[in-house]
Amino acid sequence: MNVIKTTLDKCKTLSDGNLFINGHQELKNNNYFKGFTYNSTENCLTLTNSEYYETLGDDYVAIDSNKKYQFSITVKTNNSDAVYYAGIREFDVDKRWITPVSYRYYPNTLTTLKQDLKPGDTKIYVDNLSNWRDSNSWGWRNVIFWNYKDSTGYEYPPETYSQNTIFDAWDYNTEALDKINNIIKLKSSWSGETIPIGTKISEDHAANWSNYGILPAIKITDSYQTYSVVITGTDLKSTDSIDMFRPASKYVKFIFLSNYYGTAKPTTIYVKDITMREVK
Repeated sequence: MNVIKTTLDKCKTLSDGNLFINGHQELKNNNYFKGFTYNSTENCLTLTNSEYYETLGDDYVAIDSNKKYQFSITVKTNNSDAVYYAGIREFDVDKRWITPVSYRYYPNTLTTLKQDLKPGDTKIYVDNLSNWRDSNSWGWRNVIFWNYKDSTGYEYPPETYSQNTIFDAWDYNTEALDKINNIIKLKSSWSGETIPIGTKISEDHAANWSNYGILPAIKITDSYQTYSVVITGTDLKSTDSIDMFRPASKYVKFIFLSNYYGTAKPTTIYVKDITMREVK
């Protein structure tokens, strides 16, 4: 295997093609994965906990969502009863976290502001609420405004990506969605900047807060196994796909959720060979 040597961080070595620095623990420490402890005996990263625990990689890894990548990890645990998640968290050009509320709109709910939404307002006036729903599920009553510009000045088209949102916008089962007069009655007054009449908006709902394509809520064993997923393209249909990047993705971080449901026993995971490589 060819090894690319760099002068970054005291001449760390990068395995050829792997975008995760120290993904093979080639630095013999936990650099770039500070939520883990380095295990020199097995040359791996470990994490011990007795309840649910989430850890995020330290490095923003640049990606091109038009390209195809193979993402893989090798992992084992001493607690095969627990449930584990692992994958990537995506960020935009400004390294802002792309949550599901940033893009995951309900289809056929696109409408238009009929009045400016000003600071202090408690109602949103729109053209049409006929397809909006008052869900009793936590995190599913959200509003997304399609007027977001990033630091480069680029404004994202409707039904792509936005950081201008209201999470948990109204109280469930309170007639907050007035479909006769097309008014959304907010549970808290609007505190952002004025959003002008004519702005497109949609109803929006949360899902997985990160892309858990490697370990999507599964149990793992006490012997090392390698898990892999191929990620390519951009999810523009709001499907929360684990094999596509979220809209506006420019960077990713590795994320691991250990002992998700919190089994009451000391749980140690062993992770090594965290890799993301471009493939043809």
